[in-house]
Amino acid sequence: MAMQPVNTEFLAETGRQIASLSAFLGGFAATFFGILLQLPNSRRHVGWAAGAAAVASASFILAVISGTPLARWKLYSSGSTWVNQTIAP
Repeated sequence: MAMQPVNTEFLAETGRQIASLSAFLGGFAATFFGILLQLPNSRRHVGWAAGAAAVASASFILAVISGTPLARWKLYSSGSTWVNQTIAP
């Protein structure tokens, strides 16, 4: 079975949805991390939860950063005049 080429609109929409959902969930993870840091409780499971929230928040930030260029893929690959005008001298 041969690989099928990916449609640029599909790729751009997938990147946009990944970036949007990651930004939304990353906000919750960062908020949860901030709340856990303010707790006076220093139990072991609170530390693990804070560490997990920090890792999740950083991972969602990376997903937003990588999803944004993917969402703009259509502009670069379609050969539109806007891209040619901005790149051409």
